[in-house]
Amino acid sequence: PPSAHLRYATLVNDNPNQDANIAWQQDGSTYSLDVKFWILFVGEIFFKSSGKIDEYGISPDNYSEKVGKRNRAVEFNRTNQELFFTSNKTNVPLPLGVQDRFSVIFQLSALVTGNPDIDLEGVARKIPIADVNRVDDWIFISQGDVEMPYQQLEKPILTRHFLRSSRNENDRRKLEVWLA
Repeated sequence: PPSAHLRYATLVNDNPNQDANIAWQQDGSTYSLDVKFWILFVGEIFFKSSGKIDEYGISPDNYSEKVGKRNRAVEFNRTNQELFFTSNKTNVPLPLGVQDRFSVIFQLSALVTGNPDIDLEGVARKIPIADVNRVDDWIFISQGDVEMPYQQLEKPILTRHFLRSSRNENDRRKLEVWLA
């Protein structure tokens, strides 16, 4: 996607929260993604992802997050094919196509923009995600194309809607993505 500064409404436990600010910058070969928002009793939350853009899409080199006073990071070492987690000081093998928790949304966007005929309704896409201390497979299920109201236009815009499946039976977090 082209460089942009975006602002999103956020919910925490289904309660409205302050807006999140997302700064996405890319020059065709590298990218930088900064996400900032604030949560009551936690304070400022900041996520940063940076890396390369190649023939496979987005390839993170570094991911970091600051939640309150806690800082954690993941280093994507493509030379040694390893991930390094600063939170638990461990290395694990680098899975093919691995993303971080925020680059994955831009990777989905790049995939659908590159070929709108992929990931039609009902298709499940598994993407390995480097969290701050492990790798999980996230499964995005395409809900198909959905018309969404858009305040600046008189007619709705067509979006591709994805829903991430629960990662385990205790996972109550929900992630939905609409790509326009």
